[in-house]
Amino acid sequence: MANYKRHAAALLLALAVAGGAAGCGAPSAATEAPTQDAPVSETTQPPAWTAWDPVAVTTNAAGERCFALSVQTFLQRYNTLWAADWGEDLLPALEEWTDYGVGTLSRNGGLEGRQYQTRQDPTNFAEPFLALCLTQTGDQVMEVVAGLDQKHYVQGPETLFQRKALYSLRVFFPELTEADFQTLYAQLSQDAQYAESWEAPLPARVVYQDGVACYLLLQIGEYDQLHVRAAAGRRGGNHPGLPHHRRQCRRRERRPHNMTTPLSVFQHTPTGHVPAFLSPAATETAWAFHHTLPDYAPTPLVPLRGWAQAMGVKAVFVKDESPRFGLNAFKGLGGIYALARAAGQVLGLPEDLTWAALQTEAARSALAKVEFVTATDGNHGRGVAWAARRLGCRAHVYLPVGSVPARAQAILKAGAAQAEILPLSYDETVQYAARMAEAHGWQLIQDTSWPGYEAVPTWIIQGYTTMAREAADQLAQAGHPRPPHVFLQAGVGAMAGGVLGCLAARYGDQAPVFVSVEPEDIPCIYRSALAGDGQPHTVAGEAGTIMAGLNCGTPCSLTWPVLRDGVTWYFACPDAVAEAGMRRLGRPLPGDQAVVSGESGAVTAGLLDWLTTCPDLADLRQRMGLDGESVILLFSTEGDTDPDHYRQVLCD
Repeated sequence: MANYKRHAAALLLALAVAGGAAGCGAPSAATEAPTQDAPVSETTQPPAWTAWDPVAVTTNAAGERCFALSVQTFLQRYNTLWAADWGEDLLPALEEWTDYGVGTLSRNGGLEGRQYQTRQDPTNFAEPFLALCLTQTGDQVMEVVAGLDQKHYVQGPETLFQRKALYSLRVFFPELTEADFQTLYAQLSQDAQYAESWEAPLPARVVYQDGVACYLLLQIGEYDQLHVRAAAGRRGGNHPGLPHHRRQCRRRERRPHNMTTPLSVFQHTPTGHVPAFLSPAATETAWAFHHTLPDYAPTPLVPLRGWAQAMGVKAVFVKDESPRFGLNAFKGLGGIYALARAAGQVLGLPEDLTWAALQTEAARSALAKVEFVTATDGNHGRGVAWAARRLGCRAHVYLPVGSVPARAQAILKAGAAQAEILPLSYDETVQYAARMAEAHGWQLIQDTSWPGYEAVPTWIIQGYTTMAREAADQLAQAGHPRPPHVFLQAGVGAMAGGVLGCLAARYGDQAPVFVSVEPEDIPCIYRSALAGDGQPHTVAGEAGTIMAGLNCGTPCSLTWPVLRDGVTWYFACPDAVAEAGMRRLGRPLPGDQAVVSGESGAVTAGLLDWLTTCPDLADLRQRMGLDGESVILLFSTEGDTDPDHYRQVLCD
């Protein structure tokens, strides 16, 4: 029952949308979807024999508020509508649903009822599902839910999810069309609030009509949920009614890009030198350690065939790091390996350690006295906090000025950590963390390096190479032995350098063309390359970029030589490029799967979008060799780590 209450908040209603907070994409349906490809017609009305009376809201003899609708009638109506469009029933008899017994399903009113869901295996979150809440004393429907766990699905079930939600509503409003449903969802999505737990406040907007309440709840990292339930009655004159709700999310139309804020670009001829610490032999230890973690799994490599075709390239693949360890970003790879190596040194363990060796009673007793500290823009700190909790340690995490509170809250949620936003720049925050480590005897876990501090950053960088090896293996399985182009976002350059070094070592003389991408107001890698003296250079000042994970002014001394010797194209981009990437991945072309990608994660996709749509960049595209033979690899390094801004971008 406890497991259900954690996940069944997604059951709480009649509907939710996929592909992130905005639900703006329409990717391909999962394999359980009907074989027909045609969507529900916006003009097709239910046949005459479905012209049932509106469903009233009533209170039964036990005082339970519910619909005047039995579960048998609900199933019949649902299957009647589904079969009329798809030629077959969808829902089985209630006896085949999973019975969770009596409990509280909805936090908006605290309905107590008998709970059922279609998913036979409650631990399988890879498919959208429906759930019902029935009265305890009868078989009347109190609430209907369509749910989808965004972090576990294996392929794009968003279309199927939306269909299940739509038909749930059509049971109560048979005249509701697909266009009406999309309008309603867009309006609710605009006003819904993100929650970090199921005990969070109510949604910002509830639409009422004829005793039916419809609202959207969003939870960071787990579910979007659109609810339909029996309400106390129609409230308020500001809500025009479900089928006719026309206040839409104001979405930006795709159009030629305005280059009043141009890209900054520098071309360089790489030497291809890869340092020893990124050789296959050196990174094998990190690879092997990650495979000992009980919750390790490769993240998806998503093919975007529709986008590739539209751009005139052979293929585009996006490595989606949002599911990594449930952290919504790739940073846990480096954090867990670095903390494990540091913990191994405390315990006197060999370099080729395993997770099991750190979980013995003696090890956890010793590690309980160890404290770590780091500075972060969000993702790295969350990875350190998560790893510290897993090891039984504590962590202190400092964030620079301008960090959104949601990032600090995510760190607190991730592990046994203290998180504090300081009135300092990122580089100053790093210096502060180093001073605190020295003053208190804490171990500094920082993903950048400087003279005298190189061991820990080396481990972090080696940890990042796991996602590069995964991507290369997945590409090979997809029939592409090497990608001609790899786009990498660079902050201090730890991730970019680690991935570049790993792939360059793997492909040797056939190494891809590597493209480095940074925010234009603090591009320390770009400026260092532009200087032409081979040395790293700091970009001073406070940056206002939305790309928080790339808001770094000093290159990592370990990976700067890797980027200097391996990158061909260095770009510094305005924030509009990142926003374009978020929309491109979150609202994909037909047939493509949506990828929920945050500001730092999406900037490479945004640059590719600009390069292939802006007429002014046609010559640059040609010089870069982006043509019909190009296979392009992108890394979406984070999901919606700033969920409010993510929703604003996709619905702007």
